[in-house]
Amino acid sequence: MKNLFNLLIISSLILFSLQVFAQKKIEIEEDRTSPIAKKFNTLFDTMPKEVEFGASIYKNGEVYFSISNRNWFNQLFTNPKDGISIDVVSKDIYTCDKEIPESKTWKKGEWIKPMFLSDLKKGIVDLGNGHIQIKIGVLPQHLRNKEVEGNIGFIKNGKLCHYKSFLNIDRSVFQILPMGLFTENHIKYDDINDKNKDVKPSIFTKKIQFVIPFQKNKYDHNLEDIKPLYDSLKLTDYKIRKIVIRAYSSVEGSEDINRQLQKLRANAIVKALQQFQNVKIETEVTTAENWVEFIRDIQNTSFENLSSLRHPDVKSKLIDKDFALQLEPILQNHRKAITTIYLDKRTGFEEVIEPSNILNQFKKAIQEKNTETAGSIQKEVFDRIYDNRLPTDYLNKLEIPAEKSFISLLNNQGVYRYLLSVDKDKNLFETKGTISVLAVPRGHYLIEYDLEAIKQFEKYRIIDPENAKINYNICSLKFKLWKFDSTIVSSSEFWKEIVKIRRSNEIDISLARRMVINYHILMSEQHQSRFEYDLKDSSVSFIYQKYKDLNLNDRELYSLAKFLVYYSRDGEATEIVSDKMDKIDVDEDLLFYYINLMFYDNFATSDPDFIKAVQNATSINKKRFCHFFDSTDKGGAGFSLLEDKYLRGFYCKYCEW
Repeated sequence: MKNLFNLLIISSLILFSLQVFAQKKIEIEEDRTSPIAKKFNTLFDTMPKEVEFGASIYKNGEVYFSISNRNWFNQLFTNPKDGISIDVVSKDIYTCDKEIPESKTWKKGEWIKPMFLSDLKKGIVDLGNGHIQIKIGVLPQHLRNKEVEGNIGFIKNGKLCHYKSFLNIDRSVFQILPMGLFTENHIKYDDINDKNKDVKPSIFTKKIQFVIPFQKNKYDHNLEDIKPLYDSLKLTDYKIRKIVIRAYSSVEGSEDINRQLQKLRANAIVKALQQFQNVKIETEVTTAENWVEFIRDIQNTSFENLSSLRHPDVKSKLIDKDFALQLEPILQNHRKAITTIYLDKRTGFEEVIEPSNILNQFKKAIQEKNTETAGSIQKEVFDRIYDNRLPTDYLNKLEIPAEKSFISLLNNQGVYRYLLSVDKDKNLFETKGTISVLAVPRGHYLIEYDLEAIKQFEKYRIIDPENAKINYNICSLKFKLWKFDSTIVSSSEFWKEIVKIRRSNEIDISLARRMVINYHILMSEQHQSRFEYDLKDSSVSFIYQKYKDLNLNDRELYSLAKFLVYYSRDGEATEIVSDKMDKIDVDEDLLFYYINLMFYDNFATSDPDFIKAVQNATSINKKRFCHFFDSTDKGGAGFSLLEDKYLRGFYCKYCEW
């Protein structure tokens, strides 16, 4: 019994010792000023911007260091006492009811046990193309269920001499600017659609934007307001393909009720326009309270102090009817719908109901060599297939002689087959056995349609070698192939084709310029992959200098900004988008990317322009704004943002209530 008692005491002591050991925090001596530290930091500053590194924390608790260039790993770590530790920081130290912890050391959380050179080398996992990854350790058990981030501590000669925290931002080299295809007219279709990959491309020949005002608590519209719209649309000549509406309410009242009111307003607009055609109009509606213009319009007025309040506090004040009445001259201008309508030219054959009649009229037009009429009928067949009013193979019933006099119809046929193949996921090209399984891996079916379309257009080019529209269509599709696989297209030969189009007087200069820009976008990636950094920089600089000639829309600017950030041109990316940030009709993705850029580029978050952008973002999508402050592993920009007093103020104002 005595032995058992002694054994229990010993066991308890061992357990207590283990607990004390487990709770002991790791400390690393810092060295910021010695010659060794200064030499390391000088070397670190010379590391090319193309070399990326970071810390990752996986769901199983494993913590990794990665770097994209093994040669630079070898330069940074040379001494047996050189190593890495990860500072694991928990988000709960930044809650709004706590003061931001002050520390005289770099460390913000808890160090993972350092790993030094010999063990680092043993743990290297080669990820290819110079990228390596090393497991540094695992999270302490008490941090497993918390939202955490990892910052890197670089150790030289046993002492911490460099500390790096991270912010996340999306970057992309894979988007090219949409170029469209030529039939009789230039058909535009949106390739840049990050929101929903399953949405079919929007095909249109013209688009217009206008603003429709609404009265307080009303969702219908005055005929005087809508009449100019009816006239400007010229709906006898055009049909509506798609309507995109941003509906805004003024800021007073319940947010839920305002959202319902905005949807009713949007639906009223669609209903008014739907009466002009039988085919159902595709619609896209977003709603928001108009905080942007509210904050702007109360500046330099007796209500200016409202701009410093939280949104719920402003709403509380507006419950007072007398106070709301005083503000009404301002609020009445904020109830509106910004409406964008995508139009397509009418064919003139919309009233021909029977498909057999359409087919007979097409045959007659071919016999009479009336290519204009045949082209209109051809477009009508395409429209009906696109809108699911005819079977997909009906287009192939339109027989066109392979002669130069019918080249415009042949070109149209190639474009329509391609667009319908992409839309319906069905190959409408009448070819068999032409696609190599090796050339088109599973999951890349769109490339099959690109290849088939190019082969079709190349047959047409034999009939009419100098046809500018056919040559343009071939180049436009080749860009999509080249983006997929750089070995499919010869860059030098392709450049000659682009130059030929650039010199053509038949193709609008703005479209030719897009091709030149897209060429440099894809060449940048080729140069990067070959470590030809100077040539890559030349292509990126060319793009930045020439983009202003293109009159890019918001989605295209968003794509270009991500491209510039991919190549560490953060300041230039910010510059190209900054003048749109206080506009209520700015594209949501572009707005949020600008804010992310401000975080990433260490911009002054107290700047009035930045504050306007935040107010715009929180009125459009508050939840998305608050997601910025999630950890990088959860897709946020990073909760280290909360160390900035202005950003912490925004977070506590909009996100923690």
